[in-house]
Amino acid sequence: VVGTIEADTYDLYEIEVPADATLTITMEKVSPDDLDTVLAVVAPDGSETANDDADPSAGLDDYESQIIIDSTVEGLYSIEARTFLDNESGEFTLTVDFG
Repeated sequence: VVGTIEADTYDLYEIEVPADATLTITMEKVSPDDLDTVLAVVAPDGSETANDDADPSAGLDDYESQIIIDSTVEGLYSIEARTFLDNESGEFTLTVDFG
């Protein structure tokens, strides 16, 4: 997905996930170059995982985000794509890979 975040907002996506799947969710900035992405994922059981800056070993640029989840709960997962600062806006790509 290619999306645009406006200042003081976030984008919400939902995805159906089977039990025992590995999800890799990545949010990369398109523009501006200094866009600071943040991801949050809420599982069907209400547990939340968030990431501000991806681990450097992921091969992503500074301020890009990545979450890897080994799902134990089947159901609808909510993915929140936002920026670190409320007044930021810009374009991003969001990818979800199942493993």
